Amino acid sequence: MAHLFVFVGGCSSSDGDGNGGRSIGVTVTPSITEGITPLDVTFDVGGPGVLNQAAIWDFDDGETLESVGDRSVSHTFLESGHYNVSASFGVIGSENQVVVITPITVSPITVSRNINLVVSSFAIDREVTPGSLETISATIQNIGTDTFTGNNVGTTDVHIDVGYFLSTDDIVTVDDIFIGDTSILIGTFSAAGDRAFGFESLAPGENYQFDHQLAVKGNIPAGTYYAGAIVDYIDEFDWYTFPQSSDTREYQFPTYVVVPESNEDDNVRVLSAYQVTVTAPECIDDAFEADDDSGSATVITVGVLQVHNFCFDNSDWLQFDAVQGGVYKITTSALGLETDTQLILYDTDASS
Repeated sequence: MAHLFVFVGGCSSSDGDGNGGRSIGVTVTPSITEGITPLDVTFDVGGPGVLNQAAIWDFDDGETLESVGDRSVSHTFLESGHYNVSASFGVIGSENQVVVITPITVSPITVSRNINLVVSSFAIDREVTPGSLETISATIQNIGTDTFTGNNVGTTDVHIDVGYFLSTDDIVTVDDIFIGDTSILIGTFSAAGDRAFGFESLAPGENYQFDHQLAVKGNIPAGTYYAGAIVDYIDEFDWYTFPQSSDTREYQFPTYVVVPESNEDDNVRVLSAYQVTVTAPECIDDAFEADDDSGSATVITVGVLQVHNFCFDNSDWLQFDAVQGGVYKITTSALGLETDTQLILYDTDASS
């Protein structure tokens, strides 16, 4: 990490700059000095005089920024190139000014090595219940000719995602029913064992096997499906552009979750030997049933907790007396895995 020190020398108090002959030091530390597009860089500003510093930043890509007393400034470089980022610091009320130049190198995303990841084995429970924990077992293999490390994608610590899908036929794509994923960390930290899933590197022919207690999404329709796993599934989406372009940036995944491979067409593993049956979870009536429509809405008292059974595709109606001008907070909690509530507030006639 580059560490830059900027020294602003104060003149004597007689010159009217107000520094009283003191020297004010400012440090500027970029979070990263090189990487792949798009590159997010944070410039941390420190030192005893930082609160009195006015700065004009020029990022050398057509973008500028003025700041006063900011302890950090962030910028995203969208195009590859070499940039000399300059920050012109001055003491408020003084003519003293120091310019510091920070070089930043941004490289395009390229396949610099022959990395090819496949799912060599995959297994899932034959009966799956939405919203429950299901066991996933899978093995990732590098069938390329080069070792896969975090450095292959431009940074030391990255992760790949293995997505799991259900399909009505034996061709599984990211357009099928998504039931969850496993995030696998790659980098030096994995050697310390501080991540649930991760490895430091994957040599040619080497495997990484893992078992994951997956919290299955709760909105899966009952039925019989083929199951499939897709390694590095993020870059399979049609709306992902590679490399990233500025006009569609808000719709894109960050580049650190995408692995550039020599072959992107063999990332899918489908269980063709058997199919998976999805059964809707049993919904047990709670003490407030039947309350499935406005005509049978349960009365709830402000400040009193009610416990309802939370089931997929099930609606509970409640009613309470409100005072005009009053402010009421309605919350739900302890919902279970991969679930959330949709709260809708209606008027007294339950129509709007």
